[in-house]
Amino acid sequence: MVRFIVLIALLLAGAIAAPYLMGNKGYVMIAAGDYIIDATVSSAVVMVIGFYFTLLAIEALINRLTYSLGWFNRYHQARAKIQTEKGILALASGDFKRAETLTLKAAKKAQVPVLNYLAAAQSAQGLGNEAKRDEYLLLAHQNAHKDTFAVELTQAKLQVEQQQFEQAFASLSVLHDKHPKNKVVLALFKNVCIERKEWSQLLSIISALQKQKLLTANEADELRKNSHFQHLGEVAKQQGSTGLLDTWSSLPKTLKHDGRYLAETASLLMARNDDQSAYLLIMDALGNELYPELVSLTPKLNLTDYHALIERLKRLQQSREGSGLLAVCIGQLMVKEGRWGEAVEELSQGISQSPSTFAYVALAQAYEKLGRVNEANTTYKQSLSYHQQA
Repeated sequence: MVRFIVLIALLLAGAIAAPYLMGNKGYVMIAAGDYIIDATVSSAVVMVIGFYFTLLAIEALINRLTYSLGWFNRYHQARAKIQTEKGILALASGDFKRAETLTLKAAKKAQVPVLNYLAAAQSAQGLGNEAKRDEYLLLAHQNAHKDTFAVELTQAKLQVEQQQFEQAFASLSVLHDKHPKNKVVLALFKNVCIERKEWSQLLSIISALQKQKLLTANEADELRKNSHFQHLGEVAKQQGSTGLLDTWSSLPKTLKHDGRYLAETASLLMARNDDQSAYLLIMDALGNELYPELVSLTPKLNLTDYHALIERLKRLQQSREGSGLLAVCIGQLMVKEGRWGEAVEELSQGISQSPSTFAYVALAQAYEKLGRVNEANTTYKQSLSYHQQA
C-alpha cells in the first residue's frame, strides 16, 4: 500500500512538473570519483522510477526464493510432527523400540524437541537401557532452556519407576526446594521418603501434603505418628542414646503419653545398654498411669537395685486390682532381688491372669531357690508346655 502511494505521488509530481520542464529541461549531474553521470531532469526522474521498480522486482524474487526454502522447512516440520505423534502412540502402546526410533528421528525438526527427548527417555527405560535414558534426559535438559521443571520431574518419575530411590531422593529434594507446593512432587517425595526411611524429611512435608489435599486429616495423623515412631529407631542407630533422648524430648506431648512410643524408646535405650536412662523414663511414665507395654519391659531392665521400681509397680497394683501383668512383673523383679517367697506369691497370682513363658520360668526359679524341687520341676514343665502352645 505504501509503495502504491509513493508511485502515485511520483506520477502526480511528474504530471504537474512536466509542462514547466518542457521549456526548461534542466540538468542533473552525479559525480563519484572519476565517474560522472549527467542527464536532464526528466531523464533522471525516469531513471529513479526505473531503479525503484528494479528494487521491487529484486525484493519479489528474494521473497519467492525465501518462500521456497520455507516450504522445505514446513515440510520437514510437518513430517516431524507426524513422526512424533506416531512415536507417542507407540510409547503408549508399549512398543518402546519404535517409539524411541520415531521420536529421536523427529527431534531435530520438531517444534518442541524437548518432548521428543522425554518420550525417547521413557522408551529407553522401557527397553531397560538406563544409559540411553540418561543421555536423552540430558538432551531434553539442554533443549529445555530455562524451563527445566518438566525434564527434572520426568527424571525423578523414571528413577522412582526403576526403584532408584537414592537418586530419586536427591532429584526430588531439589525439586521440592524449588516447588514446595507442587502436588506431583509432594506425592512422589512422600513415597520415596518412606522407601528410603527418611523419616525426618517425611515429617517435614506432612503438613504440605495435607494442605494440598493429598492426605486426609486422619491419614496425616497416622503418617505423622508412624514417622515419629520409625524416626526414633533411625536416630538411635545414628546418634545413640543421647540423640534418642533429644528426639524423645522434641516429640509432641500426645505421643509422649502413648504407651507404644514409651515402650519403643525404652527398648531402644536398653538395646544400647543404657538401662539407667530407660529406668528413669519408665519411672517417670508410670508415676500415675499404667502403660502395659512399659510394664512388660520392667523385668528386662538390668539394674543394681530394683526396690524403687517394685514399689512403683506395687502402688499401681493397689489402685488396679486384678492386674495379672503387674503381679507377674513384680514377681520377676523380686526374683532378681532374691526375694523368693514374695516372688512365688506374686507370680502365682499373676500367672492365673496373665500367663507367660517368662513368668513360669521365674516361678520355677523361685521354687528351686526355696528348695521346693517338685514344684520347680512341675513349673518348668508348665513353662515348656505353654511355650509350645503359644
